[in-house]
Amino acid sequence: MRTPHKNLIKLIKTKKDKKNHLQAMYSVK
Repeated sequence: MRTPHKNLIKLIKTKKDKKNHLQAMYSVK
């Protein structure tokens, strides 16, 4: 059985990346 652990980490990472991306865009403004 495969554990969804990797997917969970991936999801959290993408969420963090998105947040950082938004912050970067705001700081550019």
